Amino acid sequence: MGLNGREKPLRPGGLGRKRHVPRPALCIPSDSSQSKIAAAAFSSPVASADPSTFSVVDPAFAAPGTTPNLNLNIAPFSGPNPNANPSGFDESGWGYCTEEQLEEIVINNLDCVYKEAISRLVSLGYEDTAALRAVLCNGHCCGSMDPVSNIIQNAVAYLNNEAAAGATVPVDGDPPASAFSDLRHLEEYSLAGMVCLLQQVRPDLSRGEAMWCLLMSGLHVNRASSIELPSLPPPANPQSACTSVPFSSACTFSVPSWDSPDNEAANANASFLQTPESVNRFDSPAALKTILKQQTSEYCTVQKMPVRQRQPREEEAEDLVQSVLKKLELMSIEDEKHPDKEVQDQKKEMIMDLIRQIRELEGQVKERKEWAQQKAMQAARKLSNDLNELRVLRLEREENQRVLKGKQALEDSTMKRLAEMESALKKASGQVDRANAVVRKLEIENAEIRAEMEASKLSASESVTACMEVTKREKKCLKKVVAWEKQNEKIQEEITEKRKKAVQVKQQLAELQEATEQAEIKWKQEMKAKEESLAVLDEERRAKEAAEVSCKRRLDDLRQKIELDFQRYKDDVKRLEEELSRLRSTAAASRLNPARATDLMLPLVESNPRVPPDPGRKSPRRNDRRVCCLCRKDEVSVVFLPCAHQIVCSSCNEYHLEKGKDICMACSKLIKERIRVFGASS
Repeated sequence: MGLNGREKPLRPGGLGRKRHVPRPALCIPSDSSQSKIAAAAFSSPVASADPSTFSVVDPAFAAPGTTPNLNLNIAPFSGPNPNANPSGFDESGWGYCTEEQLEEIVINNLDCVYKEAISRLVSLGYEDTAALRAVLCNGHCCGSMDPVSNIIQNAVAYLNNEAAAGATVPVDGDPPASAFSDLRHLEEYSLAGMVCLLQQVRPDLSRGEAMWCLLMSGLHVNRASSIELPSLPPPANPQSACTSVPFSSACTFSVPSWDSPDNEAANANASFLQTPESVNRFDSPAALKTILKQQTSEYCTVQKMPVRQRQPREEEAEDLVQSVLKKLELMSIEDEKHPDKEVQDQKKEMIMDLIRQIRELEGQVKERKEWAQQKAMQAARKLSNDLNELRVLRLEREENQRVLKGKQALEDSTMKRLAEMESALKKASGQVDRANAVVRKLEIENAEIRAEMEASKLSASESVTACMEVTKREKKCLKKVVAWEKQNEKIQEEITEKRKKAVQVKQQLAELQEATEQAEIKWKQEMKAKEESLAVLDEERRAKEAAEVSCKRRLDDLRQKIELDFQRYKDDVKRLEEELSRLRSTAAASRLNPARATDLMLPLVESNPRVPPDPGRKSPRRNDRRVCCLCRKDEVSVVFLPCAHQIVCSSCNEYHLEKGKDICMACSKLIKERIRVFGASS
């Protein structure tokens, strides 16, 4: 029958956090057609002096200075083992824990220790980020106390030094460059440091042996340095060859061979695990795990009898059985020496009776051993309950001591917060003073802007002759006024916001003063509000007056323009009437003298382009004063201002504008406006 094994995590029933720690596997025999594996989990295995036993120490129940050892008989079962297991187990069916698995166990324990320390720092009043930062920066687990107390002491010292130095923790809570990036790196570094320190104290230890010693000592380096590795005695019987089973790189367990007669006592101790009924009960993984956990926890106390007292008794019983069996074998039952068949039958019956009696005695021995095992299990249960109560009482005592120590830390943090509040109050008062200075500066700038507005309004009324220029400047000034008013409104809003902030700060300061000062501050605030309202009314009144003045000025300009247009149109009508009367007189004269009428029509045709020239007569010389100076074809129709020259036609004026030329060709003055003129005499 082949044996197999595996590791399963088990949560110990202790207080605090739940720890998942892989433990060595306990293997039971199974059927060849239906292979089942039972795993019993323990905290830390320890080799016993007896090669057929396996000692277990649970740090969750171990008190400081006391290490309860529970011996578990996990000797191999009798019977042949023809099927070799190709997995990571040897021929005898024993599993072992590699150095990597042992390292993972230690790192998991360190992770639980660091998380427990962080939770205790948070319970002392520190923030989560500050506690994690302190642990990553100075959370060393080495020291004279237990690992959790060492981590808390180093972290609190770091936090106190940081508070005394006045350093500010970053908002995002990231550790500095000199600290570890996360808990995993810190745990690996702590493990390497403890292993290196342990190897310096004991150079004969390998890395796996050092980690095993740390597990046995509860991660306490001083205790780990005093743990002695188990020494195995040489086998006394050459026939009972022992198989060496490695556990990590630190422990070597001696296992008797399958054919050894000394194995019978061990097989009798493990008979309740070898029965088919106990194997068939394991139908599901959950049931397998629960039942084996109970059986192994109870069976750990079976071998509490000292090995030196138990071995002589077992050897005496085995010698007695072997001597009886040898005497029975020496008896000859051949027909040649004993021809009487009745005598042979009697001897055979005696032999069978003796064998039957031996079997019955063996059954009685097994029953008595089972009874002793049950009594030992009851004692182990009581011991585990007592250890649980002792651990709870010790945790309560440590918690009370931590609370007393944490009060001083809370007082220090309170004083630090008060100092920070005082500095923040001083900064707020400085900001109020700066805000008042900004308000005064903005008021001065506002007065300057108003003075500039008044100056621009006065300068707009100085020139009467250049009204078009004044209108342009007025438009520009109005745009500036609108922009300034918007800017003034924004400034006023900022001023009000700053004043509101100043009032809030003053109100906070006024709460700390007497009642008389509060009344005086309220009176001042009311006077300020009244002055602000009067200032706003003055500003609105001035704005209204300015708007009325601008409207009146625009109305006067429109009236003047209308009058000028009306006068010009009136002059045009009069001129056209005179031309019409002249044309009529020339028409009457042409009837009397056609040649003379032609001479009289020439100036009219030249002056008025609408009158068609006589096709039969050659056109006289045109007036060069009315011809465009650029194209020399069309009549001038555009007046330049302010020089009032009329020297270009409309098409040339557009070309002149497209080229970006703003200088008059006659007087070389700057052209500010161009006016299109219609009419023959314009």
